[in-house]
Amino acid sequence: EAKQLYTAELEAAGSDEAKRAAALTSCHAQIAPKVVNLCRENGGIYIKAAQLVASISGGSGERLIPKEYKQALAVLCDAAPVRPFSDVDAVIREELGGGEKGAHDIFDDFSETPIAAASLAQVHVAEIKGKPGSAVAVKVQHYGLREQMAADFGVLETMGSQVEPLGPEAGNLTWLVRDVRAAIERELDFEGEAKNADKTRQIVRTHICEVEGLDGDGGDDDDEEPGDNKTATPASERPMPKNSVYVPKVRWSHTRKRVLTLDFARDAFRVTDVTLLKHQSMDPLYAGRLVSTLFSELMLTHGWVHGDPHPGNVYVRRDPRSYATQLVVLDHGLYHALSDDVRTRICLLCRASCVAATAGGGAAAKAREEVRKLSASFVGDAMARFFPMLVSPWFALSGDCTVADALAAARGDLPPGVSKEDVGRFLTGLRKDQAHA
Repeated sequence: EAKQLYTAELEAAGSDEAKRAAALTSCHAQIAPKVVNLCRENGGIYIKAAQLVASISGGSGERLIPKEYKQALAVLCDAAPVRPFSDVDAVIREELGGGEKGAHDIFDDFSETPIAAASLAQVHVAEIKGKPGSAVAVKVQHYGLREQMAADFGVLETMGSQVEPLGPEAGNLTWLVRDVRAAIERELDFEGEAKNADKTRQIVRTHICEVEGLDGDGGDDDDEEPGDNKTATPASERPMPKNSVYVPKVRWSHTRKRVLTLDFARDAFRVTDVTLLKHQSMDPLYAGRLVSTLFSELMLTHGWVHGDPHPGNVYVRRDPRSYATQLVVLDHGLYHALSDDVRTRICLLCRASCVAATAGGGAAAKAREEVRKLSASFVGDAMARFFPMLVSPWFALSGDCTVADALAAARGDLPPGVSKEDVGRFLTGLRKDQAHA
């Protein structure tokens, strides 16, 4: 249907560029809602792919993904379809109940209505059986998702093999589909996510933020992993205020490959909700500083990078004990561990970029040359001038970018002198050198 519409409209427009542009806009507007419905009906990987497409922006502008599609698919970022409780109960029965016990047998007060739904799972609130007050969030993978995924990715790989959006240098999109598949397969392993959550929690509690007493919401901490006191950073030297970060604790007794149970963070809301922040007498700028400090500290000091830190995964609340503004970090399915070499070069790049942008005379010139060399070590000479901006927009003035480059970026266009083929070669080079990636 879509192919027939595009073919007919473009043939009718002939060679007139204005008419062809208008025809394309009309086709995009008609087909985009149908794509949204298709993704909703198929769920799972299709929702995840829709979210990826909706998030694409920047240098590719609208030449890669038309705005009509991005705008239409954006609704799936916050409104993924909810699966029926019978599906949820079936997964819990298979993973935790030995094929016999369901959600209400294993948990107390299990809410059949989820508090959140995403492309791969949905979250329900409950209590650990026999432990009143032990509120937990139970993340349950969508029923049959693993089986559906193999067939879905086969279709997507076939579609990807037909598209070369960045030119022949980058080839078709099969490599992108395969990379996305590898990432999603990691996300589907909730035991792996639980291990990531434990590691993040331990880094925070041992090095980043002093925790006053228990940092849960009243549940027991009997199975809490003890910190390594020999290597722990002294409280006075930690970079973030006391009680300012909370990583919910994993309840391993109720966690399996398709079910993840964590302490429930009450009264938390999205850190991007400025209206609610102000209503709670929280300073949005202070909350923003907490976010930037936490993720910078995890990456630059510990080489531990949260792979999906979007607003739906970073919440904020008042700490229930101290009433301090407290970040709540969720969804630990994707992390990247940086080698010491990569972590060190990123640190040196950040330092040199700050000096280049603020110092004068010889110091600035020396720092600018260091920025160029470090950037080239990551992405090669042709794209080196843009790399500091990928690290932080504030570093735009520390490299060799021109005013024309900045204006193009503001418009969402490729910079002067850079083609889609250049971007394709850059992406291909990254994939060949996984140390850079």
